[in-house]
Amino acid sequence: MKKNKIVVIYGQTASGKSDLAIKIAKRFSGEIISADSVQIYKGFDIGSAKIPKNKRTVIHHMLDVKEPDQEYSAAEFAKEALKIIDKILNRKNLPIVVGGTNFYIRALINGIDGAIKIPCWINQFVKTAYREKKDKLYRIVRLCDPQRAEELSSNDTYRLEKALSVYLTCGKSIKTFEKTAPPVFSPIKIGILIDKKALKDGITERVRQMFSSGLLDETRTIIKKYGTDIKPLYSIGYRQALSVINGTLSISEAMEETIKESLQYAKRQATWLKKEKNILFFNTQDNKLFDYIENSLKGE
Repeated sequence: MKKNKIVVIYGQTASGKSDLAIKIAKRFSGEIISADSVQIYKGFDIGSAKIPKNKRTVIHHMLDVKEPDQEYSAAEFAKEALKIIDKILNRKNLPIVVGGTNFYIRALINGIDGAIKIPCWINQFVKTAYREKKDKLYRIVRLCDPQRAEELSSNDTYRLEKALSVYLTCGKSIKTFEKTAPPVFSPIKIGILIDKKALKDGITERVRQMFSSGLLDETRTIIKKYGTDIKPLYSIGYRQALSVINGTLSISEAMEETIKESLQYAKRQATWLKKEKNILFFNTQDNKLFDYIENSLKGE
């Protein structure tokens, strides 16, 4: 049975994934599915580089679908994204998946077992024991689940806690719950080529734009409505904005730290991309990219 085609765009943070996705969507009658663990949350716009509503010249899915105080997993994303893909294909349009949360993309393409039931006492124990001990938490996860630790920052408390909770529950790495069953569609995997200087310049400019465009005010609004104990508030950019609001960092220090952490994140993304199979990399200005997609859609 011939599988339906979808396009999946891979790339480091600030490499131009969103702009490329829009170009592809316009060229091939596509609809975009965002695979970003922060952009799914309402109100988290500036710090997540979410494309503004007035600039969404093609249909976007999986933006602003959750309240910031709601939990959301890769398994849930995959389940919802599959439904959306089915609807897009029924409209005879091309599904285009784009985003920097590689675990979401992997869950969508390979599947993931969403039935891991973690006892409440384990979740509570991990949060209580390690909430203020990030370095110790990271070291422990590196010991019990080195594969998952390699994908995460030592500041990514939520995902580190999740990895440790799964290990304490099952005695296995969270990555063992990824399925390897063949997907119900055939992904055309596109990777973005970008040199280190251009990437650093792009990240630096993005961070400057974030802080000059109202990131602090956006963060204050989020805190006023939801408080500070919500997962997306501790993602890169928002965590630093919170530190400015709390008086522990100056704006210049927060910008510098955000750039540094974004570069570290981009490095982890690059490591992950090297391990992903069947990605063909292009410069975003290379017209051969569109020829490749067209030929792939024709089955050539």
